[in-house]
Amino acid sequence: MKRLLEPNRFFATPESVDELRAWIDSLSNPEEKHLALTVSMMTWNLASDLAHSELVKVSKEYDVLEANRDYWEDQLMMKLHEGYCDESV
Repeated sequence: MKRLLEPNRFFATPESVDELRAWIDSLSNPEEKHLALTVSMMTWNLASDLAHSELVKVSKEYDVLEANRDYWEDQLMMKLHEGYCDESV
């Protein structure tokens, strides 16, 4: 399955948010910590928005598939009902 976002191979990927936070906390310069935390949370929000947009898109596609499935199930049931109710059969 294709990824929504491809990882950047130049940077390590932390195993968890806690690991990311520990890396930020390990910075000795308070200004660097502030900048790193700001950028990481901006990136988090961007990824969250991108993931949400994709989920909305997939959800809409699923709703269309469900509506089509319901329509064809109804058509099938009507045909079956017609066949059982047809006196000439």
